[in-house]
Amino acid sequence: MNTLVLTVGLVLHLGETGSPAVQVSPYASELRFSGRVDRTDPEGPRFAWSGTRFELRFTGTSVRVRLRDLPKIPDPHGKIWPNRFQVTLDDQPPRQRMASDSSEVLFEQSGLSPGPHRLEVYKQTEAFVGEAQLLGLELAPGARLLPPSPAPARRIEFFGDSVTAGYGNEGPDSSCHFSADVQNHSVTYGELTARALDAESVTVAWSGRGVIRNNDAPEGAPVLPQLWDRTLPARDGARWDFTSWKPDVVVVNLGANDFAGGDPGRAAFEAGYEAFLSGIRARYPEALLVVCLGPTMSDSWPVGVQARTKARRYLESSVQRLRKRGDSRVFFLEFATQRPVDGYGCDYHPNRVTHRAMATTLTARLRELLGW
Repeated sequence: MNTLVLTVGLVLHLGETGSPAVQVSPYASELRFSGRVDRTDPEGPRFAWSGTRFELRFTGTSVRVRLRDLPKIPDPHGKIWPNRFQVTLDDQPPRQRMASDSSEVLFEQSGLSPGPHRLEVYKQTEAFVGEAQLLGLELAPGARLLPPSPAPARRIEFFGDSVTAGYGNEGPDSSCHFSADVQNHSVTYGELTARALDAESVTVAWSGRGVIRNNDAPEGAPVLPQLWDRTLPARDGARWDFTSWKPDVVVVNLGANDFAGGDPGRAAFEAGYEAFLSGIRARYPEALLVVCLGPTMSDSWPVGVQARTKARRYLESSVQRLRKRGDSRVFFLEFATQRPVDGYGCDYHPNRVTHRAMATTLTARLRELLGW
């Protein structure tokens, strides 16, 4: 088989009939990624954080996406899951696809009009489910790549735990546990807020992780402030280049896991949170920082801890201390406690109803602060 390599990222494989099938390099410049992506592997870019996505615009009557699901990390119950993706083609309804160990074809469709078309592949599952690697795309003979659509001018970055990642947000009730098919990051409060504000979003969130201590995580597992600067969170050497993407807003929604085992101690918690916020400020000098009290925190659990009241006090104290030190662009935001009448996702996590309510609160606050 003869091969012709084009500089625009196309490889044309000439079959026996002479009709070329168009192979798109995973590093083609026409692919637009959003989120943290590691580009050091010649086989293709790797990514792991929730909500990482890529888009391709093209002409032609068919498309096939080749993607590899990489080694996994067990969930808190010891199970290993495939990554779940949302694939959106043109104006068709989004389709959910599970990655497979037996096939590297994540998605394919033929019978399209000659074009143009837009394809988006979006990672629904969070970092502990594992990394994914784009290996390339295949288009119909004679297809062309089109310039990518421009990214939104506004940018929001979210740091958080299971709530921000979307743990169990499509579960039927509180009795279910984690599974990849009920984690839908595209309907989390962060993603809904970003869409409402026409902003590009990046999420760095891992279930069970806290600011100074974790909950339901392996012994010695790093807390989120030890993961936040990684492109691939399971790899200590995969460091993110903070100069490559700077947000206008950073939303931090952490603390519930610190309180899950009781009061973490005011001095230690505030010192850890302020150190994390100071690190974010050092990377993003101009960004607006929003420190959140999440909806799962309650004064009724853990019993006798008064976790919500204490967490509110600690967070407000940290924000006020940073403001007194001269940081006028850091603010506190309290999400309402989730309501039983609205139902729950798996393991009492917010469901889609609660995520929508959170998005309404956050969207209104950001519009107020930024004029968006």
